[in-house]
Amino acid sequence: MPHETIFYRNTINDLSHLDQRSYDFSWTEPDYPPFQFKVWVRYSPHCYSRQVDPDEAGPDDVLVYDPHHTRVFCPERYIETPRLVEIINSVMSKPTTRVSTTTKGNQHVFQLFIRNGSSQRYCVFFSLKNSDVQPIDGPSHYLDAHIESAYVKDERVGVVTSMPFGRLAHHTKKNIRYR
Repeated sequence: MPHETIFYRNTINDLSHLDQRSYDFSWTEPDYPPFQFKVWVRYSPHCYSRQVDPDEAGPDDVLVYDPHHTRVFCPERYIETPRLVEIINSVMSKPTTRVSTTTKGNQHVFQLFIRNGSSQRYCVFFSLKNSDVQPIDGPSHYLDAHIESAYVKDERVGVVTSMPFGRLAHHTKKNIRYR
């Protein structure tokens, strides 16, 4: 899904870096042959928007499509989206990167950084599932990663378990519970 450019307060905010893309990697799990994975990554508009009450949206706000909630463009979230893409690129190029399962049922990965003299967490929340379409005779297994949201969060996220992303991919492929 291509993301559109958003014009907000006389500034053009390009979202093309959040367009869908695919990544390939291999993973070897003990007692299994190596697996080749192709992961299709899609970014939700929640990565650059925030939820508001319907009467809270102001005349300068840009509405962002969500069928369930009123959301508006959030420049604070948008400014971090290049960091988001870097984090996802890093996880896909180094599947030994640890990710966590949250108490809410999705996964997350975070990056600590210093802003305004204090450390903060940039949290990326995503879901991973087997793709509906799989190659018949190909060497790769297809997965869909949906980046559900990403934002700076001061408090810790409730974590159930932690594992390398490659293991999470393997568990997803084999339908192994990881909670």
